[in-house]
Amino acid sequence: MDRENTGGLWDSVKKAAFVIGSGLFFLVGFRNSVTWHLQSFWGASGDFWQTQWTKLHLALGGNEAALFFIGQKP
Repeated sequence: MDRENTGGLWDSVKKAAFVIGSGLFFLVGFRNSVTWHLQSFWGASGDFWQTQWTKLHLALGGNEAALFFIGQKP
């Protein structure tokens, strides 16, 4: 492989990693912001998601296998 091609490939990988990393960073920040606003709007406590998880866990009788299969994509 030619050195110029290797350098070009490495630059492309670095650019892709930067774009994907920046996008993920933005999406995580956006998700956290939306969650905070929704909790403020609904007056939910700080453990909103934990409460939802506990309700689901109790509804399934603590069956972790059922939780696993429900969480799988079809």
